[in-house]
Amino acid sequence: YNLPIMLQSVALLLNSKPQLQCVLPVAHEGLLSLVKPLLAASPATVQQAVRLLSGQSTLAMSACDVVLLTSGTASLEAMLLKRPMVVMYKWSAISHALISPWVKTPFVALPNILAGKKIVPEFVQSACQPEVITEALSLLFQGNRRALLQDLFDTLHQSLKRDADVQAAAAVWQLIAEDIKMLPTVPTVPTERVAETSLC
Repeated sequence: YNLPIMLQSVALLLNSKPQLQCVLPVAHEGLLSLVKPLLAASPATVQQAVRLLSGQSTLAMSACDVVLLTSGTASLEAMLLKRPMVVMYKWSAISHALISPWVKTPFVALPNILAGKKIVPEFVQSACQPEVITEALSLLFQGNRRALLQDLFDTLHQSLKRDADVQAAAAVWQLIAEDIKMLPTVPTVPTERVAETSLC
């Protein structure tokens, strides 16, 4: 569901950035048989711009100016690497119907969940359109936006270092309390607030 949208976004981005070079880390060799046909079906410009890597996702993100990724722990890794990102995720309609009632947060990207607000663009399900993803990526290539986002990531990173175990336990307890509506909440440890400036 996600890779075709990513490749379409790359095709659109190449219209304004013809020198763009992309790296696509593939988690393991077994997935290459699925990825290669999708890449081969893309326009020649995309095939020339995209380089496949076997694993090495951290190395790939470190080398990039901007990252397009699916929601999950990869977004936390990109945040710790201070890499501006656009987060997307699309799954089947059946999965969406089953999962949606259990979602307790308005965000799917971990940096946004940690910040308590949208600091990185995220697109889920029907919002995963190549045109809007490309527009969001284009904005992140601007130096001032990258610098602002990196400052926000640094603030979040520092807050994670302080009382991380207590904060995590409090967050889990709060989710349980909200779910069964009978447990008392526990006070959270004050942490430095993330700057109020939002990129989105």
